[in-house]
Amino acid sequence: MNTNDLRARRTRKLLFEALIELLLQPKAKYKEITVQKICDKAMVHRSTFYMHYRDKYDLLIHELEQKEEELTGEERRLRILFPFTTMEKQTTVHFLDSIMQRNEDDEYLFNLVQDSIKRLMREDILQLSKGSGGKDVPLDIQAEFLASTITTLKMWWNKNHHTYTPEEMDRYYRHLCNKELFNF
Repeated sequence: MNTNDLRARRTRKLLFEALIELLLQPKAKYKEITVQKICDKAMVHRSTFYMHYRDKYDLLIHELEQKEEELTGEERRLRILFPFTTMEKQTTVHFLDSIMQRNEDDEYLFNLVQDSIKRLMREDILQLSKGSGGKDVPLDIQAEFLASTITTLKMWWNKNHHTYTPEEMDRYYRHLCNKELFNF
């Protein structure tokens, strides 16, 4: 199936919108949302769902990553240099925070989202760092370190109810990291 086909794009859009609508219901838990509920809400047959996604987790991660592709190079750079200030401005991040807070007990969802965010940030860091060689630490290790640091601090910040401002968190993050890591 051609994933850029208009019908396929429309189907994926309907499925994601249905998932969001179900997640926005008060006290909605991700574990309780079934593929069948998503399909019913989207008015899409269940077999069609499985032509596009492995499961409901794949739907969420795939569509969130699609939104990430819309970011410009400068937005990606700012997200690495000033992650907390940048994330505060992104509606996708607020939506994801809301889902994660309501689903703190869903370890599978938590790990999946964290891995997805790390993968996206790691790709950004590797892309931004091209040609800036000459560092003592291999680039893939630098990328893993920064991506892990950002996601871990973001989770800590959420758990502590944003005790510090985004600007303060950015300052602490940059203070904790070696300044040479930000030469891109």
